[in-house]
Amino acid sequence: MRLLLEICFRNVYYFFADACYRQWLWLVLRWSGKKRFETHGLNIGGFELVVADCLSMVWQFKEIFVDRSYAFNSKNDCPLILDCGANIGLSCLFFSKYYPNSRVIAFEPDAKIFSVLEKNLSSNNIKNVIALQKAVWIHNQTLSFESDGADGGTLAQLGAATGKNIQTVQCIRLKDVLEQEKQIDLLKIDIEGSEVEVLTDCVDFLYKVSHLFIEFHSYSQQTQHLGTIIATLEAHHFRYYIKHENNRKKPFINQKKDCEMDFQANIYAYKTDVE
Repeated sequence: MRLLLEICFRNVYYFFADACYRQWLWLVLRWSGKKRFETHGLNIGGFELVVADCLSMVWQFKEIFVDRSYAFNSKNDCPLILDCGANIGLSCLFFSKYYPNSRVIAFEPDAKIFSVLEKNLSSNNIKNVIALQKAVWIHNQTLSFESDGADGGTLAQLGAATGKNIQTVQCIRLKDVLEQEKQIDLLKIDIEGSEVEVLTDCVDFLYKVSHLFIEFHSYSQQTQHLGTIIATLEAHHFRYYIKHENNRKKPFINQKKDCEMDFQANIYAYKTDVE
C-alpha cells in the first residue's frame, strides 16, 4: 500500500514542492504543441528566452532545471565549466544561476542556434559565459555541419546525415582547450555523435577533469562504441552512472533497425579517491 501511494502521489508532491516542476508543466501545456522549428519568445523562471524549437526546449528545461542533471559539488570558489553543445543556452543559464562565480566556456556550432544563444545570454545579463561559434572536434579545421533546427545538429560525416541544411562550421580541438586549463570542474559533452572520437582524443588531459557529462548516441547503421567510452572512463579512474534515454519495452523485437538512432544514454562520470 505504501508503494502504491508513493507512485500515485509522487507527481502531486512535486507539483506542490517544486516551483521548477510547476514551471515545466506550464511549458508543456503552453508551448509543447507549437509548430516545430519556429522561433518564439517567452519568460520562464525569471529568464527572458528566445527558443528555436519549443518541443526540444521543454525537455531541455526539465532535464536542466527540474532534474538538475548538471548539478555538481566543487571545492573551487570559481569553478571552470566547459559546455560543449550549449544549444540555446539553458545550461549556461543554469550554471550562472547556481554557480554565479563560475567561468563558463560554451561551444555551439549551428549559426542560427548560436545567434539565439547570444540573445539569451545578453537579455539575461549573463557575464560569466564566453560563447564560441565552434564545433568541438579532434582537429582545428573547417567541416560541414548538418542542422536540424533544434538540438540535434551534427557534423555531416557523422551520425545519420541526410545532406540537408548543410552549413560550414569552424572546429576547435577540445584536447587543446583542456591542455591550456589547470583544472576543469565540469566538462559537458553533448555533441550529437562526435563524443567517442573527441573523448578518446582528450585522454592525455582527462586527469584535469573532475566531473564529466557525455550524451552518448548510437546510430542504427553504425558500429556501437559505448564500450570504448566506458573503458576510457575506467582507465582514467572515473566512477560512472548511465541513464538511458530510450524506452524500448521489447528490445529483442523492437530493434529500431530503420531508425537513425537506436540508443541514447546520458553518462555521468566523476572522480573519487578510489583508484
